[in-house]
This record gives sequence, structure tokens and C-alpha cells, in this order.
Amino acid sequence: MDAAGETTSDIRTVYGAVSGNPEPTRLLSFKVYKRRWFVLLVLCLLNCSNATIWLTFAPVADQSGQYLKVSLEDINWLSLVFMVVAIPLSFGTTWMLDTLGLRITLILGSWLNMLGALLRFLGTLPPARFELQFPAVMLGQTLGALAQPLIVFTPTKLAALWFPDSQRATANMIASMSNPLGILLANIISPVIAKTSTQIPKLLLAYAVPACITCLLATVGIRSGKPPAPPSA
Repeated sequence: MDAAGETTSDIRTVYGAVSGNPEPTRLLSFKVYKRRWFVLLVLCLLNCSNATIWLTFAPVADQSGQYLKVSLEDINWLSLVFMVVAIPLSFGTTWMLDTLGLRITLILGSWLNMLGALLRFLGTLPPARFELQFPAVMLGQTLGALAQPLIVFTPTKLAALWFPDSQRATANMIASMSNPLGILLANIISPVIAKTSTQIPKLLLAYAVPACITCLLATVGIRSGKPPAPPSA
């Protein structure tokens, strides 16, 4: 344990069996950084926020349809768009994580999530023309759907890059469980806030604030996609 309270371990790798040289030829350093917990926290908040945006309208479908002046089938598409968009984009997310790295992927996901949440709220404010409200909300949901694969497919990558072997399963579980937690919160919060159709803008604001805070944390707080030294072999 060093002065900063971070765990460090050094191992020597011997290449004698391959090169014929019995002497150690390389020194590998493994280090576990405290900031891994912050990166995990940001991912959990993103996962939770995106899940609440996904299922905002499902528990209050009648109120949403009345406020937006659309049918219940149209309200259902506000949730289904996540499935339509996320499935094909899952392959692109794999490429982004391997090519652009964890930091860029998470920051892009956080901005899409925030912009989608803000657009939904701004598009439903009273000065807006009612015929433009539903398209604005659908566009906001689509941005949230674009963010979903960038968020929900990253726990394994984060655990592999930032956590030692003994903690990877735990980190992966915590990050993955934040998505069902967001689904649970959406089913609790939406009916509590939007008891009538006139409270739909207030509901969208309640979900936009956490999305903005999480985007700020991701953009400012995540400085690198991986630690300077790996946590383990």
C-alpha cells in the first residue's frame, strides 16, 4: 500500500523459455486506482438515468396521451424506439469501445442522454405548439435510445480496465444492476409526479436534472479511458 492509499504490486516476467535467456527481461507494474470507484459511479448514474428516460411514459400512458394529444399506440412508441435503435447500434458500440475507448464512449453516451432529456422537457413547455410537442418528445427519446447501447454495454469493459480480478465480478454486477434500478424508479416516480396530464412537463424536468448532472460528472470527471497501469494481469 503506497502513501496515496493505492495498492501496487510488481511482478517479473521471465522470457527464458522462449528466448533462451534465463534472466528477467521485463518488469510489469500493476496498480489499483481509487478513481475506479468514481468511474463506476458515473456509469451507474448514467445507466439509471437512461433507464428512467426509456420508461418515463409507460406508467403514465393515459396522462401522457392527453397532454401530447396522441393515441396510446403513439405513446408506446416512445418506449419501443429504444429497442428499434439500440439493437443495430450494439455492434457499433463494440467497435467504439475497442477503437475510441471507454472515456469517449461514456461521454458521448452522457451527452446524448442529456440532450434527449432536455429536448423532451423543452418541447413540452406551454409556449410550444401542441402539434410539435410529440415530435420533439420522440426526437428526445431517440437521442436517449442512441445513448443506451453506449451505456448498457460498457460495464464489462469498465470492470476489465479498472478493477483487479478479485473485484471485476462485483463491479460488473453493480454497473449492470443500475439499469433495472432505473426501471424501478421510473415506475415509482412517474405515477407519483404526473397524477394529471398537466404535470407531464414537471415529470420530464425531474428526469432531465439527473441527466444533466451525470453528463457534467462524466465530461469533467472522467479524464482517461483506462488507468496508467493495469490493475492486474
